Order: sequence, then C-alpha cells, then structure tokens
Amino acid sequence: MSSDIPPGTYIIISRVLDVDGCELAMTFNGKSQPITVRSINPNDTTQHWVVDDHKGGPQCITPKDDRSLEAGWGDTIDTLPKGGYFWNITQDGGFAIMDPNNSINWGIENAEDGAEVFPAEKSNNVMNRWVFREIDA
Repeated sequence: MSSDIPPGTYIIISRVLDVDGCELAMTFNGKSQPITVRSINPNDTTQHWVVDDHKGGPQCITPKDDRSLEAGWGDTIDTLPKGGYFWNITQDGGFAIMDPNNSINWGIENAEDGAEVFPAEKSNNVMNRWVFREIDA
C-alpha cells in the first residue's frame, strides 16, 4: 500500500480538539519515551516531525530534534533508535497512520494535554485520525 503524504516536515495534529477547543499536536519527549499530544505550538520543534520518502511505500516518521530516532511501537507509540519502523499514512476522514499490515493505527484515548499516542486496533474512530500541517523545514 502506498502512503498519501509527501515527504516533508509536519506538525501532526489530532482530529479531536481538547475541551477548550485547542488543537493537540504530537510531541517528542525523548529517546524511548512515549509520544504524547500537547497544545499546539508551531515554534516548538518537539512538535516537528519529518516524514521520509520511501518511493510511495510505507514511510518513517522521525522527530526533527533527533533524526537518529523514529516512531516505533510497543504499548505506546515511542521514539526508538532507527531500525526499520515504517508506517502507511493514508487519507480516510483525516489521515490514518497504520503499520504496514494495516492492523493497527495510531490513536489517543482522551483529547487532553499529555495524552499518550498508542497503537489502536484498526478503526474509523476520529480519535485515530490526524491532520498533517506542513511547516518550513
């Protein structure tokens, strides 16, 4: 399956706003730490993610602040040393970020500051959909 997002640097935003109507962006918290969502701040480079080009196939998502890491998964979506974690990024009521087998996608349980991003069973739930806002690298 091909990905629908061109390579570039993005802020990845939950489709669901918090209770105050604020956008929540994926945030890098350090090596081997879960990715969380926090109130969006376009100037905060911990919210800048690089989507690499893999010739139309699954793509790597890496924190701009540490390109030696990439988004991988276990109990949560974490930033791990580069090692072949690839994701299909497809448009479906927002963007879904799924493993190459399309069996899980990234989601949040609650639209609140600090919520961890976790691997959820494949679904069309809006909590598992994202907006990719391209930024100048």
